[in-house]
Amino acid sequence: KLKRFTYSDLKLATNDFHDFSVIGRGGSATVFRAIARDGKLYAVKRLDSAALTLNSEREFQNELHILGGLKSPFLVTLLGYCVEKKHRLLVYEYMPNKSLQEWLFGEGNLGMEVLTWERRFSVIADVARALEFLHTGCDPPVIHGDVKPSNVLLDFDLRAKISDFGLSRVKGEPEFGPDLFTSQELSGNLTPLESSAANNEVVESSASNPKQLMYDFFLIYCNNELEIIKN
Repeated sequence: KLKRFTYSDLKLATNDFHDFSVIGRGGSATVFRAIARDGKLYAVKRLDSAALTLNSEREFQNELHILGGLKSPFLVTLLGYCVEKKHRLLVYEYMPNKSLQEWLFGEGNLGMEVLTWERRFSVIADVARALEFLHTGCDPPVIHGDVKPSNVLLDFDLRAKISDFGLSRVKGEPEFGPDLFTSQELSGNLTPLESSAANNEVVESSASNPKQLMYDFFLIYCNNELEIIKN
């Protein structure tokens, strides 16, 4: 069950959303490093309340509906949320090594030294396992819809996890899921199966499409956008 945070608690944990707490920026959201009262680190994504639109509201709800109901070592864990007036915030586990995008294309070419061939293939395998879990380990299957280097985050051990489910959808549903604010509990209702990737077993699902899974994976890791080999 997702935890509902108060805006005041998240404001305190991020030092009033100070610039030095910023660890990422997007088109309509900013991500902050937050330190809870017990000393634990979290990542807090705050939507720009001044530019809150129906579309961004729907993406926020979509993240809660889908990622909030999934548990996998290959997905960034959504811990909770905050909904107060126009404030919309999501609280995630903290990923200290940021995104694959920054390692491959950021300043200083750090990825050339740290992301060895072994680590790069490990990242590829982690993302493949995440896609396998979403497509064949969830009932119904989940389509992420926006897998790219900036949405692949790395933990302390440089293990990769997929993040940002704002554009994702459950197979059989329209572009966005149901309006979650019509119910009292903002929690996912998916039924994740045991990840087949975790134990190297193949999960059969009549609703899955292995060809589409392989096609998605090919596009992500074999085109010029990622260039994981060239870098």
